[in-house]
Amino acid sequence: SGDGSQIVQTYEPNVIVRRAADWKPAFTKTDPIEMHPDLAVLLSTSGTTGAAKLVRLSRKNIAANAAAIADYLDVSGEDRSLTLLPFHYSYGMSVLHIHLLRGAGLVLTEGSLIDHDLRAFATQMQVNSLALVPTQFELLDDLAWLPKLRYITQAGGRLDPVLAQKFTGKAEAEGWQFFIMYGQTEAAPRMSFLPPQDAKAYFHSIGRPLEGGDFRLLDAAGEEIRAANITGELIYEGPNVMLGYAIASVDLAAPAGPSILHTGDMAERLENGYFRITGRSSRFIKLFGLRIGLDEVETQLRAEGNRVYVTGSDERLVV
Repeated sequence: SGDGSQIVQTYEPNVIVRRAADWKPAFTKTDPIEMHPDLAVLLSTSGTTGAAKLVRLSRKNIAANAAAIADYLDVSGEDRSLTLLPFHYSYGMSVLHIHLLRGAGLVLTEGSLIDHDLRAFATQMQVNSLALVPTQFELLDDLAWLPKLRYITQAGGRLDPVLAQKFTGKAEAEGWQFFIMYGQTEAAPRMSFLPPQDAKAYFHSIGRPLEGGDFRLLDAAGEEIRAANITGELIYEGPNVMLGYAIASVDLAAPAGPSILHTGDMAERLENGYFRITGRSSRFIKLFGLRIGLDEVETQLRAEGNRVYVTGSDERLVV
C-alpha cells in the first residue's frame, strides 16, 4: 500500500514494509498501538478496494481452522503444494498454515498454471496438491503434468457447475480427491467442505460444517428453520469465527465478539444434511476469489467525482 491508502491513514502503523528491489521497512510512528492480546492478524474483507474495514483474527481462530482443515485433507509431511495464492488472501493464508502445522512442503512460486516452466518445476518438486479459486480451474485442461496429484481444493467463490462436474469426473477417473470448500475471511477462513466421495452427486452444495463448527438457517423473523429444502439466512458458529471487525485504530484493542457469524448468504439444508447456497442477502459478490463490497466500490468511485451505481453477480461487476 502507498502512504495515502485508507488502511495506512486509518491505522497509522508503526512500520510499513515494501518490496522494491528488496524488502525495505519504513518507520513511521513511534507511539505504541494498543491491541487485544489475542489479535494475530488483520485481513481485508475485500482485497480489491483497499478499504479500511478489516477482519480481526486471533491465534485461536487461525489454529482451530488450520487443524480442522488439515484433518479432513489428511495433510502429512509427505505433501507438497504450490504457492499459487497470495498469503494476504485468507485462502492463501490457510494453505500456508495447514502445511506448516503438519510439516508439509510449500513450493514457492509466483508463476501461473498456464506457464509450462511452472508445470515442469512442479513435477520436479513432486507437488501433489493444488489449492485453486474458480478462475484458475478454467486454465486447467490437463493434469497429466502432475503425476503424483493427491488432491485439489476449491474455494474463493462458487465454481461453475460445468467445471464442477468436469473436475469431479476427472478426479474419479484419474484417482485423486476433489474437495469443494466454502468459507469467508471472517471464519479464518473455512466453514465447510464437501467430502470427495460425494462430490459427483452433490457438486452443487457446500457440504457439511468442518469439525467444531455448526450451521443454522434463520427465516425472516429470526426463527430457526429445521426442515429440509427451505431457504433461510446461513449462520455459522465455531472457534474460527473472528474477534470482530476493525474500522478504526481503537478497534484493534476491542474485546472479542460472539463466535457466531451471519454469513450474508441464503441457503437451504438438503435431505442428507448438506447445505446449498441459494443466493446473497447482502450487497457483495465474489470475483477472482475475492469478495467485493458493491457499496464500497460505489462509495469510492463517487468520492472520486464519478456519478455511478454499482451492481453485479459472481460472474461480473457492473458500473
